Amino acid sequence: MNATESLRDAVARAAQVLGAAGVTEPSVDAELLAAHVLGVGRGEVQAAAVRGDALPADRRAEFAEAVRRPDDKDRNIHI
Repeated sequence: MNATESLRDAVARAAQVLGAAGVTEPSVDAELLAAHVLGVGRGEVQAAAVRGDALPADRRAEFAEAVRRPDDKDRNIHI
């Protein structure tokens, strides 16, 4: 992730990674992971993406780790 990566780009990249790993609904999981890391609801992640907000620098590593975590590929994220 670059220094000024937008939340929209970070979530899209995460969805690609999750999809390649065989996750059933990668876009939904990417949004839910971002919501968890940011401490907000999925709707706020979607709104922030539409606004063009950046992924906060202090949350980038945590989000990347959440996406890379070798959990069950069909995880149901109910956070």
